[in-house]
Amino acid sequence: MVHGCGYFFPGGRPFYHVTVDSLLAESDSLCLFLQEAVENADGMDVSVNEIAETYATFCPEKGWNPLPITEIHRSFEGLMLELFRVTKSHSVERDGKSVRLF
Repeated sequence: MVHGCGYFFPGGRPFYHVTVDSLLAESDSLCLFLQEAVENADGMDVSVNEIAETYATFCPEKGWNPLPITEIHRSFEGLMLELFRVTKSHSVERDGKSVRLF
């Protein structure tokens, strides 16, 4: 056993495991956000911008840096299809503008 490496959190998990887990979660933060904060409901919709704004407040609460907006837009459509089996629609207006919804 190596002495002097006993940095543990309550519950007995070594510090480095907590750090690695947090870094892995942060790297997959958009997917984790969608799994935790979004649910599929008939008759409801959400715009890409609404998701991006909510995600931007979700990440700091977890101690993470949010992905850049360009990455959110690039990844969002595939994740929504994978997780919720929904596709993008351009047929809805909000505030007089056509928006991308799921």
